[in-house]
Amino acid sequence: MQITDTSLATLIHRLGDKLQLTTAVTNHQQLLETIRLSLNTNQQQIAAKYNPVMPVQIEVFGPEEIAFLSNHKDPFQEKLVSMLINNKPKWIVFCGNIEIPDLFLQLTLQHRAIPLSSSRLSANRFIDMVNQTLATTDELGQNLHGVFMDVLGLGVLLTGTHNIGKSELALDLISRGHSLVADDSPEFFKTGESIIMGKSPRTLYEFLEVRGLGILNVRAMFGDNAVKNSVILKLIIHLEGKSGNDIDADHRLHGNIEKKEMFDTEVDCISLPVAPGRNLAVLVESAVRHYHLQTKGYNAATEFIKRQRLHMEENKE
Repeated sequence: MQITDTSLATLIHRLGDKLQLTTAVTNHQQLLETIRLSLNTNQQQIAAKYNPVMPVQIEVFGPEEIAFLSNHKDPFQEKLVSMLINNKPKWIVFCGNIEIPDLFLQLTLQHRAIPLSSSRLSANRFIDMVNQTLATTDELGQNLHGVFMDVLGLGVLLTGTHNIGKSELALDLISRGHSLVADDSPEFFKTGESIIMGKSPRTLYEFLEVRGLGILNVRAMFGDNAVKNSVILKLIIHLEGKSGNDIDADHRLHGNIEKKEMFDTEVDCISLPVAPGRNLAVLVESAVRHYHLQTKGYNAATEFIKRQRLHMEENKE
């Protein structure tokens, strides 16, 4: 059975001391049991740093978000906090040993009961831990062979036969500023309707195997931004070995795009021919940008055909 929500109390219980909470949320156990976190959502993340134009269920404040509020004087600062509370978040957390500001204590008491907590964890670490835990709430999981990446903010699974060059491509993308989620065997879970979350098995997290170099620690080499705990799967890019002649003949107009089914959900899959001289990292980035445009309703092939027809009609006249 697909799990569509969970209580805030269950989340806190599962993580326990890992959250490093410095406020006694357990004193409000009855309230926490009644607060339900919806997993059936189109939001990219359930927990995220405070952004006044992008409300989420778990609002997290770090030093930067507190500084943003502090830069605004009353009554605008109070207005921002009131807007946040009126959006009815399920939980507000202050990270990095930040004390809960008095303004939040006053307004949450006046408006509605929203749990306020503080944690010793950094905001990024807290968010990653919460989202990863919620991503594994569903009972059904699936491991797939490939490399799972965050490319331009999109969850992309690189697939292909053994020795096709998936890890080398991933390393190239990481060096260009994108993030590794999981190498070799990412885990996928359905966390809501049409939402598939992917993460790395704990034993493989941060590591990438590259032929000739062995095991690489991506975080140690490229920094914290080079890895992510979890991200929503949006696109599969399948690498295929093709000759130069085959590349010219295949899908010259619309590209080779089809649907793959996972957890009764269709995921777009683009097949990219692999051949000497092709810059796969640039092609993957371009595929992601092209996908973004298509989701917004723009299709370059359709526009191209329209322009050619118009040109032919003008020549007839």
